[in-house]
Amino acid sequence: MQSALLKAKTSRLEIAYASWGNRNGLPVVFVHGFPDSPVGWEAVVDCLGEGDVNAIAPFGCGFGSTRRLDEQSPKYGRIAVRAYDLVEFVDALGLDRFILVGHDIGALTAQSATILLRERVAGLVSLFEYGVSFQAVVGDLTPEHLHALWYQWFFNLPWSNYAFKSDYKNICEYLWRQWSPQWRFQPGEFESAAEAFENSDFVDTVINGYRSDASLAKIDVKEFLEFEKQLASGPVVPVPTTVIVGDADGLASPRPPEEEFFPNGYKRVILKGVGHFAHRESPPQVADAILEHIKDF
Repeated sequence: MQSALLKAKTSRLEIAYASWGNRNGLPVVFVHGFPDSPVGWEAVVDCLGEGDVNAIAPFGCGFGSTRRLDEQSPKYGRIAVRAYDLVEFVDALGLDRFILVGHDIGALTAQSATILLRERVAGLVSLFEYGVSFQAVVGDLTPEHLHALWYQWFFNLPWSNYAFKSDYKNICEYLWRQWSPQWRFQPGEFESAAEAFENSDFVDTVINGYRSDASLAKIDVKEFLEFEKQLASGPVVPVPTTVIVGDADGLASPRPPEEEFFPNGYKRVILKGVGHFAHRESPPQVADAILEHIKDF
């Protein structure tokens, strides 16, 4: 399905986004993760068909041609700010009721945004388990999981900006291979995603996000800081949610069911032999889960 590349302005960003399908259909907003781009959703959207879905996929801050309106403003990559960006994006598009679909950090952004949007979100499909609050789940991390999070510890080193900037494409491709060890992706598939990493804010925005997880990055905007404190308390996701995870995820193997974080409806789909990038590795199964989730909307 051919996509159109459009732009929308928020209070701090000009957000580039891909748009597919029926403009009058049910809006489904796809939020990409790291290291990825909206291109990763194309195969899923193709499987959804051209019927009643209006598919929209924004480039996050620091990705693609999304840019800060004020070049002197901070290069925030933290979840609280990404969630605010997402809220302002759907406001700019005039979306009153819609579905959110997110992967990786995009899933955490979407989970967090539901706390601000609440009844406007008809449902959430999260290609990652609960992660609104790192503090709420950190006690359950195994030594193997802590080892897989090496890149987060790396990004918190003082010199990581320079090291990541000098070789970010190879590091990102290594993460693809580590997180989806059974997936044999074509070189062109990674290259198409990596085009979005050419944004001059990419490195600093990514590092800011991971340093904020460790409370090593400052935040000066009062509303962002207050929302970040709210997220740290481990709030529930207040909308019906389907969680999709792969049982071969090299970053985060499936945790026990987490219904307590999704009190208004929770379903979990575990994909056999699938790694971290389920939407790329098994788009028909992800599309089927989305269609099942939205059939009543």
